[in-house]
Amino acid sequence: MKLAIFISALLLVACMQATSSKPSAQTEESTEVIPPADNQVMCTMDATHCADGSWVGRSGPNCQFDCPAVAK
Repeated sequence: MKLAIFISALLLVACMQATSSKPSAQTEESTEVIPPADNQVMCTMDATHCADGSWVGRSGPNCQFDCPAVAK
């Protein structure tokens, strides 16, 4: 019985080492950089707090914060 457990543990370790040594497809895909199309703009993912209490992210061709107008 102890021999069976020992052999099972060795097989498990061997399988774990075999799978960890192969590069995964997800790792290879995540390093690929895809440039945007000619008419697209990529803005950073930051946000700002507007005077009306809302939060907005960057948008538009100049990546500006577009806060709603505050009624006076």
